[in-house]
Amino acid sequence: MNKPVQSGAPGAERLENLDILRGLAALAVACFHMSITGLLNGVPPLGQMAARGYLGVDVFFVISGFVIPLALYKEGFVANRLPFFLWRRFLRLYPAYIASCVLVVVLWYLSMLAPGFKGQGPDYEWPRILGNILLTCGFQGELWINVVAWTLAIEAQYYLLIGLSFPLLCSEKLQVRLAMVCIWIGLPLLQAPASFICMYSPLFACGILLFMERRQLLSRGMAVGLLCLALVVEGFAESWWAAGAGLVAVLWIAFMPALKVRPLVWLGVISYSLYLVHVPVGGRVINLAGRLEMGGALSWLAVPAACVVSLLVAWVFYLFIEKPSHRWASRAGRK
Repeated sequence: MNKPVQSGAPGAERLENLDILRGLAALAVACFHMSITGLLNGVPPLGQMAARGYLGVDVFFVISGFVIPLALYKEGFVANRLPFFLWRRFLRLYPAYIASCVLVVVLWYLSMLAPGFKGQGPDYEWPRILGNILLTCGFQGELWINVVAWTLAIEAQYYLLIGLSFPLLCSEKLQVRLAMVCIWIGLPLLQAPASFICMYSPLFACGILLFMERRQLLSRGMAVGLLCLALVVEGFAESWWAAGAGLVAVLWIAFMPALKVRPLVWLGVISYSLYLVHVPVGGRVINLAGRLEMGGALSWLAVPAACVVSLLVAWVFYLFIEKPSHRWASRAGRK
């Protein structure tokens, strides 16, 4: 990797703060999916907040935009280490994803055994199975087994592109660094289908710009100006709500003081597991509430109940599936 003009002191990044933000974003997405049937319509403030919970995904993209280049910088990443980097990301994230797909299938078959089941049986033909294994359903027009997996496909594209572009983002020449980050911001101009990263690249660029300013690869003035541009482009490319979520993530990463709230730190630790299991697990709780035909104030209690059950299952999922995969990735990182 070329040495930057100013290396900057490593400092002590508040990675726990990032975990907390990731955890809150995952919980917001979970609340969105739990309330999508309208169970919170009778509680206007909560219902309106839950209806925007999908914006947690946009927060994820900003966080990834920041933490991945930060990690690459710290390890002295060079271009020929790209396969190794991708392999470590695979070991860290993919086993839990596949396990979540198995969980979806198992719960679907178990649901069919329940009295009064009115849904459709699972339809798993080879094109769909392969699309889910390869994270290519968006390109094939196939359905995801785990509905949140489309974001993992976007993240996978990001890992490849950040690995390829990182040496240019850290080039000795300011013009090269600026050109590269402008490409990240301008990808929506390609007007590619939503299955491509292009529509979300300005959000990743926000995180990249925070990293570049933190490591003095860009001046603060340049970084702020380009951040504003990235958010405007995202507003036109996706939505102004997405741009707003990106802004919240930027402000959190840049200015949030160190937090020591242990439940929130725990939430951040299990956030990926929560993201993977909340639909198949929490969705079953919501379906059960629907079959019980709870009315009035009891109906909206199904949403927090579904979230609590999802959190508990996510904790177990983290301990027995996600955490071991972290160890595998860590061992792969030893030189």
